[in-house]
Amino acid sequence: MENDSEKQLAITLNNAQRDAARAILDHVRGEIDRLSNGDADVLFAARRYIKARLQLDERGAAQQRGRLRTRLFDRQQGKCTICAKPLAKLSGAHVHRVGPGGYTEENTILVHPECHERHHRD
Repeated sequence: MENDSEKQLAITLNNAQRDAARAILDHVRGEIDRLSNGDADVLFAARRYIKARLQLDERGAAQQRGRLRTRLFDRQQGKCTICAKPLAKLSGAHVHRVGPGGYTEENTILVHPECHERHHRD
């Protein structure tokens, strides 16, 4: 059973993708346990090291998304593509992929969080 934070983290993954991500996490945990060989200090340090590297990866991706948001905001003249109402602030808008593939300018739109949630719910 998933808790609320897991649900929020996995909101863009389907069930099969979540299962695959959990399998990867289980594998990484096993490798960290093997590396630490029962040493609690090594276990702690390895977890922190891996967490920090993943956060750095995400920070780079976030910077790219920030530039993408600005371009989308300008292209859409500051309006949500779903409801056509003004986006109150750029930082609160969601970047939504319109098709399969990456977060490119051609494959994304900027939308209100509520519109994004409703789109995925409906």
